[in-house]
Amino acid sequence: MALTVLLSRVKEKAGVTVSDFDAEATSLIADWVPVIEFALRPEILADPTSGLVKTLDLGATELVAAELLDQVARKPGYFDSLDLDGFSLQPWPSIVGSAGLLRDQGWARLRPYLRDDPGILGARGVAAKGSKNG
Repeated sequence: MALTVLLSRVKEKAGVTVSDFDAEATSLIADWVPVIEFALRPEILADPTSGLVKTLDLGATELVAAELLDQVARKPGYFDSLDLDGFSLQPWPSIVGSAGLLRDQGWARLRPYLRDDPGILGARGVAAKGSKNG
């Protein structure tokens, strides 16, 4: 089974209503889906259970949408603030922070099915055996 991430769903999750970012989103889908599939255990990808398939697709969609929001946020001017004599325009705080929330939500959905848990990969530290005296 291959993951299915649709452009329309990525845009919906990211809250994008215009077609300005369709090329970037399509490119992200092409880049991210194989990487996410590789991160999943092979037996999970082979399982055709409908609920599991939908869960994996949703998690992958959320990860791609989060990356799309991150890319948009890095473009100059998209999330800048403007202040003119007491009149202020600034991005809605939930829009700026929603990429991290989507990313966390996507990884939370996929975590039980991953080959390795990314939450513990960076926390392993240095392993040692023996004692001070030994």
